[in-house]
Amino acid sequence: MQQLGISYLALTILSNNTQLDISQITKSIATTGCNIVATRLNRLGTDLAMYLLLSGNWNEIAKAEASIKTLEKKHDLKINLTRTLFETQTTSTLLYNISVLTADRPGVLNQLGSFLKRHHINIEEIEVDTFPTLRGTNMLNLSINIAIEREAHIASLREKFLTYCDTINLDASFEPIRELI
Repeated sequence: MQQLGISYLALTILSNNTQLDISQITKSIATTGCNIVATRLNRLGTDLAMYLLLSGNWNEIAKAEASIKTLEKKHDLKINLTRTLFETQTTSTLLYNISVLTADRPGVLNQLGSFLKRHHINIEEIEVDTFPTLRGTNMLNLSINIAIEREAHIASLREKFLTYCDTINLDASFEPIRELI
Protein backbone atom coordinates (compact mmCIF):
# COMPACT_ATOMS: atom_id res chain seq x y z
CA MET A 1 0.00 0.00 0.00
CA GLN A 2 1.55 3.26 -1.17
CA GLN A 3 1.02 6.32 1.04
CA LEU A 4 0.32 9.56 -0.80
CA GLY A 5 3.51 11.58 -1.24
CA ILE A 6 5.75 8.87 0.22
CA SER A 7 8.46 7.30 -1.91
CA TYR A 8 10.58 4.24 -1.15
CA LEU A 9 14.19 3.39 -1.89
CA ALA A 10 15.63 -0.12 -1.63
CA LEU A 11 19.38 -0.34 -0.95
CA THR A 12 21.73 -3.28 -1.10
CA ILE A 13 25.17 -2.60 0.32
CA LEU A 14 28.13 -4.96 0.06
CA SER A 15 31.35 -4.28 1.97
CA ASN A 16 34.54 -6.30 2.08
CA ASN A 17 35.05 -4.84 5.56
CA THR A 18 33.17 -6.83 8.22
CA GLN A 19 34.11 -4.09 10.70
CA LEU A 20 32.18 -1.47 8.71
CA ASP A 21 30.81 1.24 10.99
CA ILE A 22 27.06 0.92 10.37
CA SER A 23 26.46 4.22 12.18
CA GLN A 24 28.10 6.02 9.25
CA ILE A 25 25.42 4.63 6.93
CA THR A 26 22.50 5.26 9.28
CA LYS A 27 23.76 8.78 10.09
CA SER A 28 23.99 9.59 6.40
CA ILE A 29 20.40 8.38 5.92
CA ALA A 30 19.13 10.28 8.97
CA THR A 31 20.54 13.58 7.67
CA THR A 32 18.38 13.26 4.53
CA GLY A 33 15.14 13.04 6.52
CA CYS A 34 14.43 9.49 5.31
CA ASN A 35 13.17 6.79 7.63
CA ILE A 36 14.57 3.25 7.67
CA VAL A 37 11.45 1.08 7.27
CA ALA A 38 13.20 -2.31 7.17
CA THR A 39 16.78 -3.56 7.29
CA ARG A 40 18.78 -6.77 7.39
CA LEU A 41 22.49 -7.28 7.89
CA ASN A 42 24.37 -10.49 7.20
CA ARG A 43 27.95 -11.61 7.15
CA LEU A 44 28.64 -13.47 3.90
CA GLY A 45 32.04 -15.07 4.16
CA THR A 46 34.50 -12.20 4.51
CA ASP A 47 31.95 -9.64 3.25
CA LEU A 48 29.12 -7.82 4.95
CA ALA A 49 25.75 -7.37 3.22
CA MET A 50 23.16 -4.86 4.35
CA TYR A 51 19.68 -4.43 2.91
CA LEU A 52 17.57 -1.38 3.70
CA LEU A 53 14.19 0.01 2.71
CA LEU A 54 13.91 3.77 3.16
CA SER A 55 10.82 5.97 3.06
CA GLY A 56 10.54 9.69 2.54
CA ASN A 57 9.11 12.34 0.29
CA TRP A 58 10.52 12.74 -3.20
CA ASN A 59 13.11 15.32 -2.10
CA GLU A 60 14.32 13.23 0.86
CA ILE A 61 14.72 10.14 -1.34
CA ALA A 62 16.73 12.19 -3.87
CA LYS A 63 18.98 13.43 -1.03
CA ALA A 64 19.44 9.85 0.19
CA GLU A 65 20.48 8.69 -3.29
CA ALA A 66 23.18 11.39 -3.45
CA SER A 67 24.31 10.80 0.14
CA ILE A 68 24.61 7.04 -0.32
CA LYS A 69 26.62 7.46 -3.54
CA THR A 70 29.10 9.62 -1.56
CA LEU A 71 29.41 6.89 1.09
CA GLU A 72 29.98 4.30 -1.63
CA LYS A 73 33.10 6.09 -2.86
CA LYS A 74 34.37 7.09 0.59
CA HIS A 75 34.17 3.57 2.11
CA ASP A 76 34.75 1.44 -1.02
CA LEU A 77 31.26 -0.08 -0.89
CA LYS A 78 29.20 -1.66 -3.63
CA ILE A 79 25.72 -0.15 -3.44
CA ASN A 80 22.63 -0.73 -5.55
CA LEU A 81 19.76 1.76 -5.25
CA THR A 82 16.27 1.08 -6.57
CA ARG A 83 13.11 3.14 -6.21
CA THR A 84 10.33 0.79 -5.23
CA LEU A 85 6.85 0.51 -3.76
CA PHE A 86 6.10 -0.63 -0.23
CA GLU A 87 3.71 -3.54 0.07
CA THR A 88 2.17 -4.72 3.29
CA GLN A 89 0.73 -8.18 3.72
CA THR A 90 -2.76 -8.29 2.31
CA THR A 91 -5.70 -9.72 4.20
CA SER A 92 -6.07 -12.26 1.39
CA THR A 93 -2.92 -14.14 2.43
CA LEU A 94 -1.73 -16.01 5.49
CA LEU A 95 1.91 -16.16 6.57
CA TYR A 96 3.55 -19.52 7.24
CA ASN A 97 7.09 -20.60 8.05
CA ILE A 98 8.86 -23.59 6.59
CA SER A 99 11.82 -24.84 8.60
CA VAL A 100 14.24 -27.49 7.40
CA LEU A 101 17.17 -29.14 9.12
CA THR A 102 19.18 -31.61 7.08
CA ALA A 103 22.69 -32.68 6.17
CA ASP A 104 24.02 -29.99 3.86
CA ARG A 105 24.02 -30.88 0.19
CA PRO A 106 23.70 -28.92 -3.06
CA GLY A 107 20.22 -28.30 -4.44
CA VAL A 108 18.05 -28.29 -1.29
CA LEU A 109 16.92 -24.68 -1.70
CA ASN A 110 16.28 -25.28 -5.40
CA GLN A 111 14.10 -28.32 -4.61
CA LEU A 112 12.04 -26.39 -2.06
CA GLY A 113 11.77 -23.34 -4.32
CA SER A 114 10.53 -25.53 -7.17
CA PHE A 115 7.87 -27.11 -4.93
CA LEU A 116 6.66 -23.68 -3.81
CA LYS A 117 6.57 -22.40 -7.41
CA ARG A 118 4.56 -25.43 -8.59
CA HIS A 119 2.01 -24.70 -5.86
CA HIS A 120 1.88 -20.93 -6.57
CA ILE A 121 3.21 -19.99 -3.13
CA ASN A 122 5.00 -16.66 -2.75
CA ILE A 123 8.27 -16.54 -0.83
CA GLU A 124 8.52 -13.57 1.53
CA GLU A 125 11.86 -14.26 3.21
CA ILE A 126 14.61 -16.90 3.19
CA GLU A 127 17.36 -17.53 5.73
CA VAL A 128 19.92 -20.29 5.20
CA ASP A 129 22.81 -21.19 7.48
CA THR A 130 25.21 -24.08 7.53
CA PHE A 131 27.13 -25.32 10.51
CA PRO A 132 29.41 -28.26 11.36
CA THR A 133 28.38 -30.87 13.91
CA LEU A 134 30.80 -32.27 16.50
CA ARG A 135 31.27 -35.26 14.19
CA GLY A 136 32.27 -33.03 11.27
CA THR A 137 29.07 -33.29 9.20
CA ASN A 138 27.89 -29.99 7.75
CA MET A 139 24.23 -29.30 8.50
CA LEU A 140 21.82 -26.97 6.72
CA ASN A 141 19.33 -24.91 8.70
CA LEU A 142 16.79 -23.26 6.42
CA SER A 143 13.83 -21.00 7.19
CA ILE A 144 11.40 -19.74 4.54
CA ASN A 145 8.51 -17.40 5.27
CA ILE A 146 5.73 -17.82 2.72
CA ALA A 147 2.40 -16.16 1.91
CA ILE A 148 -0.50 -18.48 1.09
CA GLU A 149 -3.84 -17.39 -0.31
CA ARG A 150 -6.59 -17.70 2.30
CA GLU A 151 -8.68 -19.76 -0.12
CA ALA A 152 -6.00 -22.47 -0.32
CA HIS A 153 -6.65 -25.74 1.48
CA ILE A 154 -3.82 -25.37 4.01
CA ALA A 155 -4.05 -28.90 5.50
CA SER A 156 -3.75 -30.49 2.05
CA LEU A 157 -0.88 -28.21 1.05
CA ARG A 158 0.93 -28.87 4.32
CA GLU A 159 0.54 -32.64 3.84
CA LYS A 160 1.86 -32.45 0.26
CA PHE A 161 4.84 -30.42 1.43
CA LEU A 162 5.76 -32.72 4.30
CA THR A 163 5.34 -35.80 2.08
CA TYR A 164 7.59 -34.18 -0.53
CA CYS A 165 10.20 -33.42 2.13
CA ASP A 166 10.11 -37.04 3.31
CA THR A 167 10.77 -38.24 -0.26
CA ILE A 168 13.88 -36.05 -0.54
CA ASN A 169 15.02 -36.85 3.02
CA LEU A 170 14.40 -33.49 4.72
CA ASP A 171 13.33 -32.98 8.31
CA ALA A 172 10.80 -30.16 7.88
CA SER A 173 8.00 -28.25 9.55
CA PHE A 174 5.23 -26.09 8.08
CA GLU A 175 3.67 -23.81 10.70
CA PRO A 176 1.67 -20.57 10.78
CA ILE A 177 3.45 -17.40 11.79
CA ARG A 178 1.74 -15.88 14.79
CA GLU A 179 0.74 -12.32 13.99
CA LEU A 180 0.85 -9.52 16.53
CA ILE A 181 -2.46 -7.80 17.10
